Amino acid sequence: MSKASFSQYNYSSSVAGVVLGQTFEICKAGLKSVARHPKKTITRFGDACLETFENYVNLGQELKTLHRNPKFHLIRVIKDQRSGAPPRMQLVCPAKDEGILYDLEVKGMGYYCISHRWGEPEELISWTSNILDFDGRPMQVKIRGTKIGKLLSLLNEHDGYWWIDLFCNRSNNSDPPIEIMSDIYRHCNQCIALIECPDWAMDTVATRLSEPWSKFESLLMLGKRNKLEKRYADYASRVGTGVRLGDLVRIFIEIFQSRPDDIFAEALTAILESPWYSRVWTLQEAMLPRSMKLVGETSKTNRRVEYQHIALIAETIYNASVEAAKSMANGARSTFYINNFNIPAIDRARQFGKRFKLSNVCRGDAHYPYLLLALSLTKRKCGKKQDYVFGVLGILDIRIPYSNDPKVVWKTFLREMEKRLPKQSELPWEFDLARATNLAQVFASFQPRKLLERSKHYKYLKHVYSVPEDTMHEQYWN
Repeated sequence: MSKASFSQYNYSSSVAGVVLGQTFEICKAGLKSVARHPKKTITRFGDACLETFENYVNLGQELKTLHRNPKFHLIRVIKDQRSGAPPRMQLVCPAKDEGILYDLEVKGMGYYCISHRWGEPEELISWTSNILDFDGRPMQVKIRGTKIGKLLSLLNEHDGYWWIDLFCNRSNNSDPPIEIMSDIYRHCNQCIALIECPDWAMDTVATRLSEPWSKFESLLMLGKRNKLEKRYADYASRVGTGVRLGDLVRIFIEIFQSRPDDIFAEALTAILESPWYSRVWTLQEAMLPRSMKLVGETSKTNRRVEYQHIALIAETIYNASVEAAKSMANGARSTFYINNFNIPAIDRARQFGKRFKLSNVCRGDAHYPYLLLALSLTKRKCGKKQDYVFGVLGILDIRIPYSNDPKVVWKTFLREMEKRLPKQSELPWEFDLARATNLAQVFASFQPRKLLERSKHYKYLKHVYSVPEDTMHEQYWN
């Protein structure tokens, strides 16, 4: 078996796959550690192997626990290849069916997830779906009508198991399964996000990025970033407070492709400005899965774009705009940053925390202040106030019981954060979650910059990951 196929099998949602993949992944982690610290070869290799092995043992246990949770429901899609009839789609509970557990844990079939924007009440229609409930009756849901066709198209395309919150979160009028939401996304084979954008936009971006990604990625590492920062600074000085995301994207494409491409720029801007990027819940839905794809919600094809490819482009634009803003006057640069698009450095902060688990530079929870700062730089919104906490618990790797009371949720959350932040940290006990209007407001209440600057690792954190200057965000937090 090749290294590529072995690694792919290892990353399935199969407990057997996790066990079989341990040797390859453990040794890979050990060799990476040796490359970083050649003078401490044996110690580093052993430490890295041991931690990676422990991670796999924990992963296997997490999978078994998730599959046996009675609140974990899936949609089973069965195709009849002989008759060609429409596939049968029915809600199932793996914990109550040994055959489904066999599919998930022995055969390693795993399941797919759908990430989507629910919509405002006035956008929703009643739909008697093709999906049957436990008793074989068609399930009725409130849904935005524009995504019905795409949901059915994706389910018809892949038989097996799917998790879609509209259907799988409805468990006998009990509380939503908040305690397992992060595990559901973390362990899926792949998460597919339905992006609201023009029909042609996703196909256009998929075509432009169809060349070997490593070639495009290498361009991002060349000396073009300085040129991009300079162009952004020149652009911002000309337009003042009229900075537009579309212009930032157009300049980026022109520099990195060495030629203008207005169609590509318009398509990429449309995707980045999709309402999907403005919601709280979609933040962790994008970050937790091992594989994340974007598909146009109304596009005629199911052609997909790698989320990580879009995220790398977005991060490059984000970092360049931050650096460009540093050369501007205080008032102008604050406006420049506010008008930047709504993809902050949260994923970067989370990856940063994962990396430190195998590093003696910062052990344990040293990345939390940086992660709080990153969360305080996005104005994502949600319909229920308590979801400003529940919607990011997976990113923070925290579990708390569900409650509809924002005050109870906030106090419970702070008690968990108290265990993770440096001692003597001042926590925002007086903050009123019920009055929150966006995610930035909630996490700015922690005064994350002060927490970060108190950290003994601050200089290292600032060196490894760009930390925006305080004056850029004073207006943004208000």
